[in-house]
Amino acid sequence: MKTSANDSDFSRFFAAGNEAFGRGEFENSIRLYSRAHQLNSGHAVLLANIAATLYELGQFDESEIFARQSISRSPNYNRPHITLGMLRLLQGDFANGWREYEWVATLAEKFRSMPPEREWKGENLQGTRIVVIDEQGYGDTLQFIRFAARLVNRGAEVFLDVKAPLRRLLAGNPHLGKVLYPGDPNEYSKWTRLLSIPAVLEEDENTIGRPERHLQPPPLPFRSRINKCAGRKIGLIWKGSASNSRDANRSLSVSDFAPVFCLADRFPDLHFFHLHNLPFTAEIAAAGLTDRLIEMDGEMKDFADLAAIIEAMDLVVTIDTAVAHLAGALGKRTLCLLSFVPDWRWEIGKEQSTWYPKTRLIRQPAQNDWHTPIKETAQYIASWAEKRATVR
Repeated sequence: MKTSANDSDFSRFFAAGNEAFGRGEFENSIRLYSRAHQLNSGHAVLLANIAATLYELGQFDESEIFARQSISRSPNYNRPHITLGMLRLLQGDFANGWREYEWVATLAEKFRSMPPEREWKGENLQGTRIVVIDEQGYGDTLQFIRFAARLVNRGAEVFLDVKAPLRRLLAGNPHLGKVLYPGDPNEYSKWTRLLSIPAVLEEDENTIGRPERHLQPPPLPFRSRINKCAGRKIGLIWKGSASNSRDANRSLSVSDFAPVFCLADRFPDLHFFHLHNLPFTAEIAAAGLTDRLIEMDGEMKDFADLAAIIEAMDLVVTIDTAVAHLAGALGKRTLCLLSFVPDWRWEIGKEQSTWYPKTRLIRQPAQNDWHTPIKETAQYIASWAEKRATVR
């Protein structure tokens, strides 16, 4: 069968748009997708990709239009449903957002092997053994694990199937259920995805609850270097995992936080700790911050260790990573710096997190502008330090 010039051009623009999207070049991606759209305006995958790109550009109304067009042409294609779910959740429409975001489950291989007849759909759980399975990243689990307690309160015997670095922390929080370890018998009558629970329970902004904290940390090791440091302690995260598809939009360099570190000259009792589980010795030294930033990576084997360290902090400053969720779950005063188009869970325009009562959201006012949120962070810390000094 002969390929027409239009088909060839469409494929070329479509592929180039995908490559640009993968590099995070969203303006270029939408330009290329638009050329492809001129050649084939009814291609469901293209429409879904345009919707996803417009989402990343913060053009939410237009993104929804293309997502719905894609769904109308291919109702069982998962990508536009997921984009639509994120759009709805981002704008605080939990009822419709959860329903569409459930399509995320179709992306995970491990759920395909689970018996569909045993998936929990809201039935009475009294006396039922149910396994709750985590998914996606550590931050998702730390945010949504609060809902496991809802199942316990409904009379279920809850088992938590979570990633290894989270097991010791969650095992120390038995109100959430029992953590499964490799080799444990996994006998259950029901199962559910962790992120499905709020959808099944029809949770909204008024019912998700904003507990002061929903996790308890283990005690800090006696020999921790934190115990040798008097004064006010600020934990800092400036980088996320490079494997995260949004990492280019959220990670910074430690030198970007110079206005924050300068506050130690004004408030000598401020001490900064980096909470990464990897050493950044060279980067810290190149920024001239070796004497300003205490490295803690040697004391962290898993999230239980990290939780104990965060508990010892007076304040946590972080970009959008799992640490933001862990600090929030521990009820720690937290400043979370967000990109212009944030992850859906931080919603739009809010200064206070819907999920964590002590987390303040500091947002980019425009794409790639980290100067403004870092300046706002420094101002917040200065005001906080002055008030603490006055109280003392």
